Amino acid sequence: MKPTSTPPRKSKVHERQKLLFANLLNLLKARRRYRGTDCSLPTLAAALGVSSRTVTQAVKVCSNGNFSALINSLRLHDACAMLSSTRYAHNTIEEIALLTGFQSRQAFYLAFHRLYGCTPAAYRREHQPA
Repeated sequence: MKPTSTPPRKSKVHERQKLLFANLLNLLKARRRYRGTDCSLPTLAAALGVSSRTVTQAVKVCSNGNFSALINSLRLHDACAMLSSTRYAHNTIEEIALLTGFQSRQAFYLAFHRLYGCTPAAYRREHQPA
């Protein structure tokens, strides 16, 4: 039997999902779009020219999570940088939550605790320079 030159279909699908995921991350990180209110799955899918379901599948395959978890992780990464920076020492934790795109204090605290296992205030105390 002669080997085929094309890889299996599943591999092509996975490669397309990885490319779509990379494009999604680029779109989100451009001007920190993940902080804005226009950061919905349908809006971003339309900007990428694909369906919401296609984006959801790519995120699931490439990050082992869902779209909301991806957005929250990007926002929380920024929040940690702000909480540990002297530049944002004058900002309250609630202000940092709003600056990073969270719509409420409760959503921010819940997401933060889930990912880091502590409150934002405890994180700030441990990571802010003296």
